[in-house]
Amino acid sequence: MQEILKQELNKELKKFETTFDGRIDIAVQELKTQADLLVINGIEDAEGYNKVKELHILVKNKCSEIEKTKKALNEDALAWQRSVNSEYKRIMGMLEPIKDDLDAKRKEIDNQKELEKTRIEREEQERQQKRIDRLYELGYTYDGMSYNLGDSMLHPVTISSYSDETFEVLVQKGIEIKAELEKKKQLEQEESLKKAQEEEKAKQERVAFLKERYEMRLFKTSDLELDEYNGNMFCKKYGQLLILCSQSTFVHASSEEFDELVLEIRNKINEHEAILEKQLVELEEKKRKEYQENLDEATDKEKYEVFRQDLILRVKNSNVLSYTTKTYANKQSKLIQDILNLIG
Repeated sequence: MQEILKQELNKELKKFETTFDGRIDIAVQELKTQADLLVINGIEDAEGYNKVKELHILVKNKCSEIEKTKKALNEDALAWQRSVNSEYKRIMGMLEPIKDDLDAKRKEIDNQKELEKTRIEREEQERQQKRIDRLYELGYTYDGMSYNLGDSMLHPVTISSYSDETFEVLVQKGIEIKAELEKKKQLEQEESLKKAQEEEKAKQERVAFLKERYEMRLFKTSDLELDEYNGNMFCKKYGQLLILCSQSTFVHASSEEFDELVLEIRNKINEHEAILEKQLVELEEKKRKEYQENLDEATDKEKYEVFRQDLILRVKNSNVLSYTTKTYANKQSKLIQDILNLIG
């Protein structure tokens, strides 16, 4: 068909050659050669001007003939085109309804296939999810790659590929594994509870032992009058002014360590009492000097008597010492008596 049309087209294009009585390209080239040779030598060259004019008119006439031929050929082409388009519309007018009807029938089936595919996929997803839910109920956990319970490991892809019968077998195995794990867990809990009870019993026994040891050691050192406050051991006579050791050290020390600790505590108390005795002597001397100075300053009997009564009262109410050990109490009583003797 294309070859025929091409032949028809070439035949029609030959009509342009009638303008030149032969081949167009050769005729046009001859005209160009003639035009190139023509020259007008100024305004006085009438012959040259006329030759150019004659050739110009000839070329113009050739152009007009070519234009007429083109117009005629185009009119034939337009008529051809209109005929082709008309026949195209007629044929398509018959074919389009058939095509549309067939397309509608295909689409209806395709839609049904797509709906069926969607239904199957949804049911498969629901089936897969139900299986996964059952695995979770049995205690399976998912680690990002597989579902695991004890030594049982199931991959997501294989879960959906199992038949219902095969999957039920796996479920029964999971039930057995779950029962074994629960039994093991119960035994571990019982063992853990037993261990905790034993540890608590040992703890209570340890507490009772340490309490008994603490009371026994207090009894052994009763002459030191020890007591505890804020985690520290101290002598009741001197309170927190003289911390002897921590209660923990007092209780947890071994027998040998405790003997050394008691010796250390006695040394601390003796050193403290030595310091207090030195302070007592210094205080006695200070009181004697104060009394003597005040006695020398009394100039008359009335003043002296007022001073004397005041001094007696002060001495009797005096806290010469802050401690009440027997030794120091005796020293205090002697000091007061000496002062009272001096003031009559």
